[in-house]
Amino acid sequence: MSENVNKSMEQNPMMDFMDDIEKSLRLPKPGDIIDGKVDQVMSDSVIVNMGCKKDGILRSDEVAMEEGQTLADLYKVGDEIKAKVIKSDDGEGGIMLSTKRLVAVENYAELEAAMENRENITVTLTRAVNGGVIAAYKEITGFIPMSQLSDRYVENAEEFLGQTFDVRVIRVDTKRNRAVFSRKAILVDEKRKAVAEIWENLNVGDIVEGKVMRFTDYGAFVDIGGVDGLLHISEISWGKLKHPEEVLKIGDIINVKILSLNEEKGKISLGLKQTQPEPWTLVGEKYQVGDVLEGKVVQIKDYGAFVELEAGLDGLVHISEIANKRVENVFDELKVGETVNVKIMEIDPDKRRISLSIKATLPAEEPAAEEAPAEEAKEEE
Repeated sequence: MSENVNKSMEQNPMMDFMDDIEKSLRLPKPGDIIDGKVDQVMSDSVIVNMGCKKDGILRSDEVAMEEGQTLADLYKVGDEIKAKVIKSDDGEGGIMLSTKRLVAVENYAELEAAMENRENITVTLTRAVNGGVIAAYKEITGFIPMSQLSDRYVENAEEFLGQTFDVRVIRVDTKRNRAVFSRKAILVDEKRKAVAEIWENLNVGDIVEGKVMRFTDYGAFVDIGGVDGLLHISEISWGKLKHPEEVLKIGDIINVKILSLNEEKGKISLGLKQTQPEPWTLVGEKYQVGDVLEGKVVQIKDYGAFVELEAGLDGLVHISEIANKRVENVFDELKVGETVNVKIMEIDPDKRRISLSIKATLPAEEPAAEEAPAEEAKEEE
């Protein structure tokens, strides 16, 4: 019998009619997603039949429209529509609807997926606010803190307004309709990838072009195409330097040799002097015994002075070869930095020694006249 009752209820049109009445009396609540049909299209709003005792009102400012579009361009009477309830009563018996906010719900879902998958999204920076800028993504807006605008320090956000950037989603709060973006995260990742690619193409022994960026007392940092390497002061010249500025200037473009690589620590050691022949390898071609040259005193010892003929090539002037007189103290005769003429007396390539003489470049002194014996002087008188 129960089967007959159920069957009769299913076939009873009165039950369907009662369901329709109940639905028409049930009003949607704020936040509900409703389906309806367009009843009327006006210049500033659309009237929507939702199948209940009140109509839905979709105002133009709650519709996502492109510039120049009107409601008549988007909707026609009879069109089916899906919208979000934003207010159950507008004060005149209507229920306020929004398709824009429905799209925003979908947009927030896109943001959550992008954050989870670490995918980039494209935003337009619209206005500056305290501590950062507002960025528009489709029908929603998010916040970019000043510290996340760039991988460099930003003092004024105005320079970024109106520009479109790819950003990373770092926080989404759908309950409060808030989202936070970061452009810096992308720039840092891009730089990291670029640096990794540069490291892959670097090899010890390579000679590469670089730009002198800054100095320290112990050397210079050189940009070799996106990463900095240290050019130690001892690797700049074959000669001795007190400071890199003696040879280099900020902004100089130079060729340097990669001496060592440590990717784990991010350290690159460079050499400049290695791109030029070591002076001792050319001594036999450039210098001969007997040559008279100009050099600079670079070091003074008790036994003589070292004179630099060129960077990295010094010769010794023994104390006995400094002057045409007996020299007791080298420091009395020469000063570091002084320029002198020297003559090459000996070259020993095996021991890397050059013997020099200052005395040999000086005019020979005439011997002093000897005094006549006293007896001879008397006889002459």
